[in-house]
Amino acid sequence: GAWAGRELVVKVVDDVADSDLLLDEVAALEKLHGAGGPQRRHLPGLVDHFRGPDGRAGVLLERLEGLDLVEVRRRLPGGIAPRHVVWMLRRLLAALGYAHGVGVLHGGIEPAHIVVRPRDHNVFLIDWSYSLIEPARSGRGFKVEIPRYSAPEVGQRGAPTPASDLFSLGRCAVVMLGGEPGGDVVPAGVGDPLVRFVRHLLRPGPRQRAQSAWEMFDELSRVRRQMFGPHVFEPFVV
Repeated sequence: GAWAGRELVVKVVDDVADSDLLLDEVAALEKLHGAGGPQRRHLPGLVDHFRGPDGRAGVLLERLEGLDLVEVRRRLPGGIAPRHVVWMLRRLLAALGYAHGVGVLHGGIEPAHIVVRPRDHNVFLIDWSYSLIEPARSGRGFKVEIPRYSAPEVGQRGAPTPASDLFSLGRCAVVMLGGEPGGDVVPAGVGDPLVRFVRHLLRPGPRQRAQSAWEMFDELSRVRRQMFGPHVFEPFVV
């Protein structure tokens, strides 16, 4: 079949009560892959899902090559160079723009859920178990508050919107650039255009914050040109 010779990962919940989270991940990935956009290359490949004899849900995913952001930062304690952070954020904004466009919010963005593949500069947004599909229609609220990464409205039980995912991405951007987890301070020397860009993701009020991942993708393209000129592929060594 299509997956012959590919490395796969099996994910099974510890507690049958958490099966819904895994089935929500399956539903989100089926919707995202079913919509057919090229941004699927930034998502985990869904192979199959099942329930064990004890009722626990499991999912079979394509094994991803790369390092999560927690490991990248461990290897680069001073942070990732801004020119590399820019392409990483562009990939993540493309993934989010695509997902939001088909009605899926990620709901759980943090460094452990971002995987970087240095050799070809691909980035994956993984673990969609906290995702929400068309929450305005379903009436479902956020499923989890991730300390240091969730937007303020998550703890306040506000309405889930794309802006909530963008806040979490902003917190991850601070960490990428060498800042403290949960902090809003971008370290000195990063460059004003990129600092302003990250701050727009991190505004506390969801209506004052960036609203559209695709608009922020376009804005980041301008920031990249302003800071680094024409695009050149530079190897990312970690």
